[in-house]
Amino acid sequence: MSYNYDKFYARVEFKHVKGAILDYFYSKENLLNVKPEHIEFDDSYGFTIGKQVTIERKEYIIKDIGFRLEPETYTMSGDIGVNLQSSEEPTYFNLTIIVYVDSL
Repeated sequence: MSYNYDKFYARVEFKHVKGAILDYFYSKENLLNVKPEHIEFDDSYGFTIGKQVTIERKEYIIKDIGFRLEPETYTMSGDIGVNLQSSEEPTYFNLTIIVYVDSL
């Protein structure tokens, strides 16, 4: 089996450890609202297991981080379904970074 992936188009999914999808993010601008950890060394941002994040004014702790290579690049043509969990306009994606969180 071979995959024909050219470039990654990522989205970040925040998922509660009990299974509920809390939000999807498709842009850096909106993801920064979750208040990721600022890494001063190279002025980047990231998420670390054990750190806190804020989603929709609720505090969570990161329990695990994973990723999923999707079987194809999904477009936002509307033929797959409506993404009610996203707080922003969805874009194409073929890689989902999953941040598993638990309530504080």
